[in-house]
Amino acid sequence: MTSGFARVDVDALRRQLIRIAEKPSKDEANACRVYILHVRPVRGSGHYKFYVGHTANTVEERFERHLNPTKRVRLASIFKDSPGKQDVYEPVSIASEFMTDFPEFATRSTAERAERALAKALTKQGFAAFSDKVAKSTKRKIEA
Repeated sequence: MTSGFARVDVDALRRQLIRIAEKPSKDEANACRVYILHVRPVRGSGHYKFYVGHTANTVEERFERHLNPTKRVRLASIFKDSPGKQDVYEPVSIASEFMTDFPEFATRSTAERAERALAKALTKQGFAAFSDKVAKSTKRKIEA
């Protein structure tokens, strides 16, 4: 599953995340990490290949929750199936080949900034990556 992924500049992604992690925040400390998942389409165009998220749990725990969601766990919009929704995806695996030595983030807001930056950086490098944080910020710009 790693064929074609050698083009990703993993070092550049890591450096960008470290810069974000070093920025101070006013939020309460709550260690978070960002993660990347391989996704596949259940229905629709299949444009996205990756999902980028953040969690206060381990990446493995969050992946398991994506696979087996409960009412208590907020499901990422990319995985939600609803009437009339065109594109629905399912998580396949953790994209550990990209996540070498990613830093932890002291606050949720810092992790959210890192999530946005990581999704944008992957997309800029030619890999279609989805993040709820990027989708929400884009939606706000369109509505303004």
